[in-house]
Amino acid sequence: MEGKLNEKTDCAYDCFDYGTFAGCLRRDRGGSQESKPPENRNDVVESTPVPIQDPEPTETQPTGPGACTLLSGFEISLFYKTVRNDVTRKWRLSASSSSMPVSDCAVEYYKKMFVSDDEIHGVWNATLGTMTCIKVMSGLLFVDTYEYVDGEEHDANLMFSGMLLDSKIIDKETGEPFER
Repeated sequence: MEGKLNEKTDCAYDCFDYGTFAGCLRRDRGGSQESKPPENRNDVVESTPVPIQDPEPTETQPTGPGACTLLSGFEISLFYKTVRNDVTRKWRLSASSSSMPVSDCAVEYYKKMFVSDDEIHGVWNATLGTMTCIKVMSGLLFVDTYEYVDGEEHDANLMFSGMLLDSKIIDKETGEPFER
């Protein structure tokens, strides 16, 4: 593996992202230094870990509908059933470049994209520069739209960390705003 630093990030890692499988491989910072082979066979250690793979989907493991267009015209170009660094394993991520905010069709999004009410969906809209959080509690949809923060779609620790732009509470059955 080449020991050159990543020009964009000055990082000594080769990073990759394949949807639900992502990671980084450590590179040699020295660049020109070559590692020497072990002098005898006893020095060889098996260090290649077996990659952790998601099991085949089961009835309890959501797969989501994937890319689709809602009846309202809101287009979902990507759907990920996992979000990196999500310890609950209940976060989902959709990506869109629609000119319509997802908050305008939140009930339709909920009915099409949610597998269960304990999920939390992040909807990244690249056109509007927003990240919207949709979650369900007590039969109500909580729809919070945040200003997009660079790279937050790659990390649950960064998601929804931008400035709050809009917040709605909607009855998930009727689609009517919840009156406080």
